[in-house]
Amino acid sequence: MFDRADVVKSDTDAFCIIKKALGDLPLRIVTGDIGILMAAVSGLKTTDRRKKALLRHIWRPKRFITTLENFTNDLSFSTERFDGFDEETSFGKHAKEIGLRSKSEITKRIENLLLDGKAAPISTKERGVINSLLNIGDKCPQALIQLKALLPDMPALKSAIEKFERRLSALDKANVDLSVIDFEISYGRTSMEYYDGFVFGFYSENNINLPPIATGGRYDALTKHIGKGREIPAVGGVVRPDLILQSKGFEDND
Repeated sequence: MFDRADVVKSDTDAFCIIKKALGDLPLRIVTGDIGILMAAVSGLKTTDRRKKALLRHIWRPKRFITTLENFTNDLSFSTERFDGFDEETSFGKHAKEIGLRSKSEITKRIENLLLDGKAAPISTKERGVINSLLNIGDKCPQALIQLKALLPDMPALKSAIEKFERRLSALDKANVDLSVIDFEISYGRTSMEYYDGFVFGFYSENNINLPPIATGGRYDALTKHIGKGREIPAVGGVVRPDLILQSKGFEDND
């Protein structure tokens, strides 16, 4: 679904179309919003280089946490090992070219690490906000309350949280019972890598061992990448008919 006019309406429509297609199946529904975490990273009081590194690792939770810890800890960025490094002389004296990286790439990496070594660490307060975000997992109305509680410590979240609130309002008007829908900030970070906003998944309650019967979300960044300069907001999803049948008790050979 492509729509520049109203992304919240598009999010709601895509969700409701898939929910309707699944009929009266007993389902557990989980939603998330990668955009809120991205807004938090973008709002950190640190260098653009560090923000880009964290944004790059959003879909790799362990690497994200490790990188965040490094940027919060002064000792993690000791640059003593680069003392005396000089591009013209160091390679000739101490290093042979092996592997795939060129001398210029290695030099650029060292320059970036030296710049990081000079940057002030991310504050423990901001790191605490990120940790609090990552721990949010509740029904949608309660999750909204928890998100709003973080605003005094990170005002940069305001726009993303307001969009989340508008989406909840639109879903409520579409007769979606928000009290039974889970919301997790981290939902989709390991299995829905090209989504960069609202994400959702429908899971069978009849067979909890099944993968999600349907998933979907917003993938604006993907259209921007594919379009090479041209872009359009996009949201969509996929339904697995085979898993619907399994959820209803049919076997693959029935």
